[in-house]
Amino acid sequence: MSTNIQKMMGWLKTVISEEEQQKMVEDKLFHREKIFDIIQKEIVEFIDRMMTGTLSHDITSEARTQLRMADEYESISDDIVAILKLRCRMRNTQIAFNETGRQEILGLHDDVSRFLLILDEALRSRDREAVPKIKTQGIQITHRVKDIRTNHLDRLEKKETSPLLSLVFLDMLNAYRRIKDHGINIAEALAGEK
Repeated sequence: MSTNIQKMMGWLKTVISEEEQQKMVEDKLFHREKIFDIIQKEIVEFIDRMMTGTLSHDITSEARTQLRMADEYESISDDIVAILKLRCRMRNTQIAFNETGRQEILGLHDDVSRFLLILDEALRSRDREAVPKIKTQGIQITHRVKDIRTNHLDRLEKKETSPLLSLVFLDMLNAYRRIKDHGINIAEALAGEK
């Protein structure tokens, strides 16, 4: 699931970066999100069948962790598609980022992508020691979102952006923040927290 999230983030960056519609890339994103729904369902069904037997505490705990991570990754795929839909709405209503807003969103996208990559590496190596670093990076992303929101609202106040674009922009910021939050939840599951 983590590898596919990386692919989706790369495809999403293409869609956000380009002014022209990227129909094939958009279709791949929508399709991959549906696959995440199926994967999550299959994981739940598998673990449910497995849990009907007598299992050790360790196996039960690991099963719960896997369920939690599958749910969080599926939620990340939902948020990626939410950003895609917002980008499509921009195109359909013929509104566009100004250069500052475009650079802010792309920079945030890159930060969240790096965050997810560090998370992926920690999961692959089962490195619980990486969790504090992941949480620290999550805090930095939260601060960046707040700074971008403040900058954007200043542009709105100065009438350098439209109210409609402002709604889309702020919704995108919230979706990136949610992706980060789901990543933190995955890191906590890795660490055996919560």
